[in-house]
Amino acid sequence: MAGEIKYPNRPAFFAAKAIRAAIKTCVANEHGPSVFNLITVVVMTEDAAHYRRPVTYYNDQLSALIALSDKAFRNTRQRAVESGWLQYIPGGTRRCGKYFVTIPEHATGLDDRPTDEGDIMVDLTANSTVIDDALPVETTANRTAIVPQSYRNRTAIVPPFIPNPNPNPNPKEKDAPPAFPAELDSDDFRTAWQEWLAHRRENRQPALKPRATVAKFKELAEMATEHGVPYVIKAIEHSIAQGWKSIHPKQDFNHGNSRAGNNRNGPGQVFDPGHKPKGGIIGTL
Repeated sequence: MAGEIKYPNRPAFFAAKAIRAAIKTCVANEHGPSVFNLITVVVMTEDAAHYRRPVTYYNDQLSALIALSDKAFRNTRQRAVESGWLQYIPGGTRRCGKYFVTIPEHATGLDDRPTDEGDIMVDLTANSTVIDDALPVETTANRTAIVPQSYRNRTAIVPPFIPNPNPNPNPKEKDAPPAFPAELDSDDFRTAWQEWLAHRRENRQPALKPRATVAKFKELAEMATEHGVPYVIKAIEHSIAQGWKSIHPKQDFNHGNSRAGNNRNGPGQVFDPGHKPKGGIIGTL
């Protein structure tokens, strides 16, 4: 087509260089964030096409990528073209437009370093000395240090990294559960206790806090001292079977003689699952 702008030859990594130049010249501040977004989308698409040709878009395709209405997109494209950052070749009926990015003349002379002019680049070692010159100078780390005149005769010290010997504890880390008392420290009781905790969860009871667990262990340890650990385990098992929300004290589980077993108040009582003793419950939790 007569008068069509010729697509230029691109150097390697042109997209990265163009975006850095746009950042350093404050395109978003001067022309608006939408202009910066537009040239970024176009130049990155050029990079994906390996810089072989201008990239092609219909208006609704490109406006959707930068989240603009049709009217706002046309105004943004016009500002980008007028700023010199975008070249646009209009399409026609059922023909999409062509786009490619160009770097304006005022932005072509900028350096390609990762920081803008006026920043200090020094060797990142302790007691590094800023070079008394505004020209590039090779440092001991084979890096180029560019130092403005305003930073002459100054010393830049980069302190070594010292890890915190006492870092703050992670608040999400849970404390270790209380230890089992010596009277209850057996595998059988541990199994029964885990069953009791699972029973509480199934009944949607709140989890036992550490202090409440210690208090409960103390009550059960006193019960175990008086009646033995098997007594405590059977009390837990029976409380689970009955669906109770607490562990009830039970009568003597030891097998007594039949005469003693007929007397509920006798010293040789046998366990009666249907009987709840006077005196209520131990430690409703």
